[in-house]
Amino acid sequence: MKNLKKILIGGGVVSKSLTDNESMLQLFIMSLVILLLKGLLVMVTYNYMAPKITYNTNPNYDYRKFQRINFLEAILLVILFTNLFNHF
Repeated sequence: MKNLKKILIGGGVVSKSLTDNESMLQLFIMSLVILLLKGLLVMVTYNYMAPKITYNTNPNYDYRKFQRINFLEAILLVILFTNLFNHF
């Protein structure tokens, strides 16, 4: 559980307590799971909210023209914004 807290606060330098391979593998798997969950959250939120926000700014907006993002695009957005706004 200590490793999860390190991931959720942004990672940073791996401490000396994570020297064995099992802990590194556990850290990698937890990081991957968190990345996938963030991607799923971005995908669902964007696909649900973007048409409504667009309609509010332009009442003539046609919902059929909206292109939903897929899971890979959501993961890429998470990686992009994590790297742009995460300070080390």
